[in-house]
Amino acid sequence: IFIGGWWWWVRRVHIRRRDVETAVLVTGSRGKSSTVRALHAALSAAGMATYAKTTGTAAAEIDVNGRETSTRRIGQVTVLETLRIMQKALGNGDKPNALVFECMAVRPNLIAVLANDMLKPDIAIVTNAQVDHLEDEGSSLEEIARAMSEAITPGSLAITGEDELNL
Repeated sequence: IFIGGWWWWVRRVHIRRRDVETAVLVTGSRGKSSTVRALHAALSAAGMATYAKTTGTAAAEIDVNGRETSTRRIGQVTVLETLRIMQKALGNGDKPNALVFECMAVRPNLIAVLANDMLKPDIAIVTNAQVDHLEDEGSSLEEIARAMSEAITPGSLAITGEDELNL
């Protein structure tokens, strides 16, 4: 029964996601939260009802009216938070045209799950690739960039500030 209920809940989130015009996933070593906030402001100013999610120690959500609230967390932080926040964003009365989410995963396999199985972004933004989270992303810039590239899904537009890897 639990697995059936879980499957149904995830399916409802995915069905609602189809009604969103644009979903953006922002990943990178630095500048993710700032990029999410800037995109929310720009898309909102352009007339798009936008819901945004930042992660980290000061995780927050910005609704379609520009109100920011802290993300309420119970227990250990996991990428499943993304589905819960998507449900919140898509299930209330203010239907967003755009979702802008910061990637909360650092392990390549979890970045792929978040991108391919949860948010399904139309646009993937990689702010930069720096040596960080060595235990999860890799020990070289190439490995780290490869890990972050998991946010890029088939058919999505990829945007990055990086112009070359200095290996």
